[in-house]
Amino acid sequence: VILYDPLEIQEREKSAQSWTWGDIQDKMQSHLAPKEMIKVRIEWHKRMAIAVLCLVFALCGVGLGVQPNRRAARSSGFIICLGVIIGYWILYVGAEGLARGGQVPAATAL
Repeated sequence: VILYDPLEIQEREKSAQSWTWGDIQDKMQSHLAPKEMIKVRIEWHKRMAIAVLCLVFALCGVGLGVQPNRRAARSSGFIICLGVIIGYWILYVGAEGLARGGQVPAATAL
């Protein structure tokens, strides 16, 4: 898909973040250079991982939220939840960097 910049009359391609599912499927079935194919696979796996992640975090939140009604228990559940989210984000960013470098397959990293 080609977009036009109104200030400069030149063609630009969409970024990976603005691809639709159809764009990703088309690119996965086409013959691209290895670096471009890595980029497409990373985007596909990233979208799947984030969709599943919402459910996983919801289940963790329910588990941490169902505790006795003590104030200390609530705050400890909140702190554990923040720790899990921050820990996940650090691992996610590191694994995505490894996948972009081609050191780890995108399916394994994300």
